[in-house]
Amino acid sequence: GTVNGNYTKKILDFLDQEDLNVELTGICDVFSVHSQRGVDISANDFHPGNRKKKQKPAKMFASYRDMVASSEIDAVVIATPEHTHVPMAIAPARAGKHVYLEKPMAHSIEEAVELRNAIRETGVAFQLGHENRQQMSFKVARELYRKGVMGNVTMVQTYTNRNTPFGAWIRDDAFDHLQGNRDNIDWDEFLCGAPWNEFDLKRFFSWQRYSDYGTGASGNDFSHTYDCINQVLNLGIPESVVALGGQHYYKTHGDMPDILNAVFYYPE
Repeated sequence: GTVNGNYTKKILDFLDQEDLNVELTGICDVFSVHSQRGVDISANDFHPGNRKKKQKPAKMFASYRDMVASSEIDAVVIATPEHTHVPMAIAPARAGKHVYLEKPMAHSIEEAVELRNAIRETGVAFQLGHENRQQMSFKVARELYRKGVMGNVTMVQTYTNRNTPFGAWIRDDAFDHLQGNRDNIDWDEFLCGAPWNEFDLKRFFSWQRYSDYGTGASGNDFSHTYDCINQVLNLGIPESVVALGGQHYYKTHGDMPDILNAVFYYPE
């Protein structure tokens, strides 16, 4: 946080934000190393608006169900593998707690509908983690499109390339992976209803590459791009999608394609 005794720009930008009087009161993670790190961070005295207040460390919860049951929690932030998103979002919503859920919203269309219905029924505040919507470039592009500056848009092309092991969500050499073991990872909680597999560090730390838990390139990368296009052009849901891909290069982890091309068809 400091360089030569001075705060970094990241810290200064954080302190310069509006103080929304938010306190981190609870932490829950199936990897105890992550949980402890969160507890340690929660006890700092850095607050937006340059407010100086030493807050007590966040309480460490053994499961998300325990956290939801706590009267100390008003809202939750969910940043977990996709197969856990819907059960972990519905539970706090049913308990009257507000939800910020990382993208993609669900692991399947059926789960997305289930979550949508739960949010409508409970009336809690819900936000999906497409944080790029706050980018000024998106807002400017939307305005330019609405004013006709782009002319008649007939096709949009987008692409991305993550051509490194870490970019492909392979984390064998990551620091946390090297610390993980059967004693500090709650494997049963991680599975959260997914098909049973024996404890596997590859599955745990590189879960994006396994269809049991993640949504691969489409959910982790393309969801951002599609959200941008939809925000600018207001296209909605396509009539059909045709996709072609496969696991041709990174064959040591999971079953998700590392090459994927898709055509979204909007006849109107």
